[in-house]
Amino acid sequence: MKMKTKIGDHRVMLAKYLKHASNELKVNIWKDVSKRLLRPLNTHSEVNLKKIDRISKEGDIVVVPGKVLGYGEVSKALTVSAFGFSASAKEKIISSGGKAVSYKELIDSKPDYKKVKLVG
Repeated sequence: MKMKTKIGDHRVMLAKYLKHASNELKVNIWKDVSKRLLRPLNTHSEVNLKKIDRISKEGDIVVVPGKVLGYGEVSKALTVSAFGFSASAKEKIISSGGKAVSYKELIDSKPDYKKVKLVG
């Protein structure tokens, strides 16, 4: 018999994956994101593109421990990694020449962690 998974199960599995990646890569950012994902849902970050655009520069990698929302514009090519994206946020990031990726995709791409900014 197949058991139903809860939405929270995905967050817990992702948090464990991020903690493991943090230890493997010796990068504390993923440990921080992991802890934030395990907090109650009403405390998760929701960050607008306007804020991301304001605090970043061309080529930056932005990690949001929550959801990216589409309010505002993106004026530069960025790589944005988040737990979730609104449809308009994803579209705007891509149309500006950037990438909207999952945490796993970002980890697998082996980024230069000196360019990574945690927002949220």
